[in-house]
Amino acid sequence: ERVAETRQKVLESVYGSRLNSPSALAYLTGEGAEAPPFVARLETLLWSQLEKAAPGGDGQRAWFDAFARVARSPAALEKLAGLLSGALSVPGLELHQDRRWDVVAQLNRFAAPGARERAAEEAARDKSRRAQTQAIRAEVLRPDWEAKQPWLRKVLENGSIQLADQKAAMRSLFPFEQAALRRRFFPEFYPALKRLSKDRGNEFLDAFAEDMAPATCRAEDSAAIEKFLKGNPQLPAAPRKALRVARQENDRCLKIRRLAADGK
Repeated sequence: ERVAETRQKVLESVYGSRLNSPSALAYLTGEGAEAPPFVARLETLLWSQLEKAAPGGDGQRAWFDAFARVARSPAALEKLAGLLSGALSVPGLELHQDRRWDVVAQLNRFAAPGARERAAEEAARDKSRRAQTQAIRAEVLRPDWEAKQPWLRKVLENGSIQLADQKAAMRSLFPFEQAALRRRFFPEFYPALKRLSKDRGNEFLDAFAEDMAPATCRAEDSAAIEKFLKGNPQLPAAPRKALRVARQENDRCLKIRRLAADGK
């Protein structure tokens, strides 16, 4: 049991406990879909461990979960697509519904061929309420500004949409490698937060400030957040705290990337 816990902690330090949480991938892979060489080596390692793991065991599931979150090369994404369709199998590995959606999300995040169609197929297969939020997640993860627009508008302009769906969209709109797309939202973020703070609840505001924060590992991002906080003392506590955390995490990312660059 202790081995399993240690393994999980190590793996989560690599890919993060949730999208955009602190992780080696977020700090070191930089921006854009083009990954540095170490990611390909990591994909190979994780797939190898997945194949070696005891069939049907916790270790096998842990290695799969890690691979599904790290995969981004065409070859790795093709493996995920094969597991989803059944064209590829690993003895003992069963993809329950949550894991199937994780695969669909990753395929859409990196715009794998046929990914959008796979999301539609999965939504038709899964009739649960959860499927609706998972389908939103898959759609907004796509590295396409136009694909994100409908849910950006719903989040900003329609408070009647279920909070769970709004949070699902915000959590997935801008994964770390899509920093350029996040920056396109920067001019809208600060005025939107001021406006939304007048009539939205703390749970929404906390999620909005945390998941949509204008931070992409640049010094100017931290400076802009600090300037906004100083200039808006009336901001509710929940988004204020979320922005402080975002600024601190942005500073940490900057420091780590500088250290990594110095070590090359």
